[in-house]
Amino acid sequence: MDEPKESLRLTYRDAFLAITIFFVFLQVIVIVQSRMWEWALTDQVVSWMIEFCELFQKHGLSNVWTPYPQGTNLVLYLLYWIASLGPLGNLLFWALYKSFIHVIPNVLTLYLIYLIGKELGSERLAFFASMFYAFSFAPHLYGLYTNFVYDPFPVFLTVLGLYLLLKRRITTSAIVIGFATVVKLFPVLIFPIALKFLKGEERKRFAVPYIAVIGLVLLPFVILNFPVFMSTYYWQNGRPPWETAYGYILAVSGAPFTYDQPYYQDYFNTNTGWLFWGITPNPATLTTPVPPQPTNWWNVISLVGFLVMFTQLIPATVESRDHVVKWSSYMFTSFFIWNIGWSPQYELFLIPLFLLSFGDRVKKAAVIVYLLQIVVTLEYLLSQFAVSGVVGAAPAKMLFGLLRYGIFAYVIYALYEYRLVFTEPRQTFRSLIAKLGFAFSRKS
Repeated sequence: MDEPKESLRLTYRDAFLAITIFFVFLQVIVIVQSRMWEWALTDQVVSWMIEFCELFQKHGLSNVWTPYPQGTNLVLYLLYWIASLGPLGNLLFWALYKSFIHVIPNVLTLYLIYLIGKELGSERLAFFASMFYAFSFAPHLYGLYTNFVYDPFPVFLTVLGLYLLLKRRITTSAIVIGFATVVKLFPVLIFPIALKFLKGEERKRFAVPYIAVIGLVLLPFVILNFPVFMSTYYWQNGRPPWETAYGYILAVSGAPFTYDQPYYQDYFNTNTGWLFWGITPNPATLTTPVPPQPTNWWNVISLVGFLVMFTQLIPATVESRDHVVKWSSYMFTSFFIWNIGWSPQYELFLIPLFLLSFGDRVKKAAVIVYLLQIVVTLEYLLSQFAVSGVVGAAPAKMLFGLLRYGIFAYVIYALYEYRLVFTEPRQTFRSLIAKLGFAFSRKS
């Protein structure tokens, strides 16, 4: 007797399993087709990471600074130390890095997007959000093919922390988001949203372990060598703006801008093109403490602009799991609008949030996500040409950068106009723009 046709229908869960297999297949294909293992050890960034890990081994973790928070230094050195125990040495380090920093976090992020979609109450949202993520090229390009980013790992931690928060596994969520914060500072943006979402004693149950994790990781570095600990943050504060409106303003105005300090000389390029390319410091400078750096106008505008947008969260009602995700989109987007720097891998933080923030409009979210990836990729591909002074490359890169800002502005607009985020009293996108204008008119 034939089975009813209903039993043969493909469920969203079955479809997600097929998408996951496809995604893993793509990750493997990228590695196999590029024969990455053959050129990995000659890759400049892999060599750079190995060099500073050797410095950790020689001088101690607390006596070497990098551009990364100390949690990242711990993770990378752990992989390096494990690799040093085996016969393959640096090749094993690369394999561990590729596995635990790129491939595994990418796959787990896909799974978590599906789980969060289900938590938000929709199998349809869960499937389509995960499908659009799987068909994105950023997780394969910036999240796998390139060796210069470690962002897939903190992105996974951020999405995992959000999922645990939505499940109200409060302490575990706090620990995960706390660790994510010491690996990549961006996840601190989740902290105030969590405090708004949680009530009464729940806030203490989140705040205490969150702060404890950060303290346990960072305090040893503070105590053992405070000048080296602060070097990461002094260096970041003083570095020139890159790939943002601040750099474009300096370029158009022709402002004289010279960084002679050795720790601001790029390790990979003699012509750093600080407007269009981030700086990677020479490992030879990483054992010398960086002194406090002057605060520039772009630092001030960046801070004030973000704080004005942050004030929208203060009166907000964040009662539902849906609101947590949408306010996370708002906070991360606001931060990247005003931050002094932008790197293409930062979009890995935004893609999961955008796909989950528009509810039934997930296909509209996909259009935003794919447009962002196209714009960011074209912007990035022009970087080397802009740095090398190719005629027309710099204006073209700035144009795509402005389009990126346009996409971010539209996301903020949509979050307000579709009432995807709520404040009390409710603020519209237009009132936010008016508030920003008022703040800067008073400052000037």
